[in-house]
Amino acid sequence: MATVVDADPIVHDGGPIPEYDRRVEVGKLRNDEHQRGIIQNLQNLHGELRNYNAPPVKHPSIESLKPTPKKSVFSSLFSKGPSKPAIGDIPNNLPRGLYLYGDVGCGKTMLMDLFYETLPGSVKTKTRIHFNNFMQDVHKRLHRIKMEHGNDIDAVPYITAEIAQQGNVLCFDEFQCTDVADAMILRRQAS
Repeated sequence: MATVVDADPIVHDGGPIPEYDRRVEVGKLRNDEHQRGIIQNLQNLHGELRNYNAPPVKHPSIESLKPTPKKSVFSSLFSKGPSKPAIGDIPNNLPRGLYLYGDVGCGKTMLMDLFYETLPGSVKTKTRIHFNNFMQDVHKRLHRIKMEHGNDIDAVPYITAEIAQQGNVLCFDEFQCTDVADAMILRRQAS
């Protein structure tokens, strides 16, 4: 991916609110009540991330991503239920992400960058990337896996594990998904 960065020393250990206040105080930013509402949500996520210990990423084997033979109706009646996802179970305490939206110039990118810069030390790796660059990278990886292992393989779980290994926190700038194929890939990566 374009930007994978090891967590640097935190700009302000208290999270985005104290750093926002500091920037207002020194005149780098003007106080904005709408932004303060968003910053509070970012501060809450900061607290969740501070208390979250990400489990190790489970990489699916290439063999597990190959298609399985179709089961008969009779055998499906006696199976042990749905199979587990290829990348493992999602932890119950996984912090939920935030989606910032608004008019041009309202401060979405600045707030995301402020959050990114003040991530707690518990975040070992982080990625900040433009959404279109991210999707180009995903498509390149999917193509590489298909070329190496054939078109029948379900490469999305494998790529998802690679991306998860590269960053505990993923920040997209300019998120806009207008392509149906991209939307389907994202849905599978997020589930």
